[in-house]
Amino acid sequence: MRYSSEKIGNDAGKIWESLNASPKQTIKSLEQATELKREEILLALGWLFKEDKIFAETAGSSVKVSLK
Repeated sequence: MRYSSEKIGNDAGKIWESLNASPKQTIKSLEQATELKREEILLALGWLFKEDKIFAETAGSSVKVSLK
């Protein structure tokens, strides 16, 4: 599959909405909440990091992502 900036931006919006509703989510919980594939989530998280909209922290063996 070829990803466009429009697709990644839309996916970033879905993740932002999910994090707004439920802060501090793992990638696994974002997969369930947004119904996006892991690869789509990782690309969208990169978009949100670039825009300085989110931060991440380790929580045991996983990473939790939150809005700034």
